[in-house]
Amino acid sequence: MKKHIYLEADSCEGLRLALESMPKAEKPRGSLFSLAVSGPQVIVRNFSLPVLAVKDLRSALRLEAAEVFSLHPEEIEVDCQVLSVADNKSKGVFLAMPKAALKDYYAEMLKAGFIPLALTAKILTTVNAALIQVPSSVKAFYILNFMGEKSAFLTLFNEGLCELLREISFDDIAEAKQEIANSLRYALGKSADKHPEELYFSGEIAGRDQLIAVLASEFNFKSKAIELKAAEVNTPKAEGYFKLNLIKEYAVSSAFRSKLHFLLNVAIGATLLISVFAFIFWLKLDAQVKALKKDFDPSQKVAEYGQKISGLQKDLRLLENEK
Repeated sequence: MKKHIYLEADSCEGLRLALESMPKAEKPRGSLFSLAVSGPQVIVRNFSLPVLAVKDLRSALRLEAAEVFSLHPEEIEVDCQVLSVADNKSKGVFLAMPKAALKDYYAEMLKAGFIPLALTAKILTTVNAALIQVPSSVKAFYILNFMGEKSAFLTLFNEGLCELLREISFDDIAEAKQEIANSLRYALGKSADKHPEELYFSGEIAGRDQLIAVLASEFNFKSKAIELKAAEVNTPKAEGYFKLNLIKEYAVSSAFRSKLHFLLNVAIGATLLISVFAFIFWLKLDAQVKALKKDFDPSQKVAEYGQKISGLQKDLRLLENEK
């Protein structure tokens, strides 16, 4: 089974440095590779649009991303995931990145000798990992992930639907409290269902526990710390809630790749088997030719033909005498 490598990067240069610093033994060529990207070069947003064909939906979302990146729509790669359809409305999440940046990341994967499998956003892999620790009985909840000292991911789920997915930036703990509170108010205003009473949080930041306590009091929710273990964060979850992948049109799924690998092995085995039978047949044929050569005596054949010629000459002389 091929090794599956997962890395995070905030730039193509960051990915290059991460790959160069990895011990060679940990990155065998031909390994499957998944990358989670963060930073201004990638955006993740919720959407609510009229029900459209997939092609038209992508076009509409590409236009929205074009305004964020200040690029022509054709210069942007988009992937989207519809989470619900009701009242002639499609609700979901979309992921976008400039094609130039995407090509650079893809080239780095290939340069390192890997098989690119997925390129998504870090916020999506982080939330996927956090969801593993949320009890299935809880239907309405927040997830707050502190990613370093100056950013956090906030997510609101209601009845299995992700209603808000937001990256929050701040300079200090006071600004963090204000920005997170504003985002929670926005989330509550957008939510059509019941008020979430649970908040699951992870990550370290100075003053985190006091911040959570203030928010819990203001928004009337219970809070619970969760630990995103390295194995859970760094192992891509094939069955995760979010399945957005900007290179899925360039990459083959691991399941399909396994089937191709099996068929290739079968084809190679059949070719080898045919080659063995062909070689055995050639050996037999060669042995027969050698046996014929061994049995063939030119002098004997000359004598036989000489006797036949002499007999014919005698018959001719007899015919001439009779005339």
